[in-house]
Amino acid sequence: MDVGIDGGGARVGGNFRTYLWNGLSNCPEIDQEEAPDILADGHHDFERHCKRAFTSPGTSYTVAIGGRRMNVSALQVTKGVLTLHGYDVTQAACSGTTTSQFS
Repeated sequence: MDVGIDGGGARVGGNFRTYLWNGLSNCPEIDQEEAPDILADGHHDFERHCKRAFTSPGTSYTVAIGGRRMNVSALQVTKGVLTLHGYDVTQAACSGTTTSQFS
């Protein structure tokens, strides 16, 4: 499976959704009924602000997610801002998890 960086491409967006969904679905701090909405909001912000700038696994980005009150240490979310490491997104493609049900 090719998990390379495709800056601005569908692969990066899909990898981000997989990474975020894996984190949300395994986090006891998140109400699982709200997880699809949080995923949609985070993905929207990623698409608008980070996706085109995404260039390598060694870079970090920030993504608005879940509102200013959201703090989830397991996902590195503080005050509604997710710190996203490029390496985590590229590795998400290897997990085999799909988010197609939430597309």
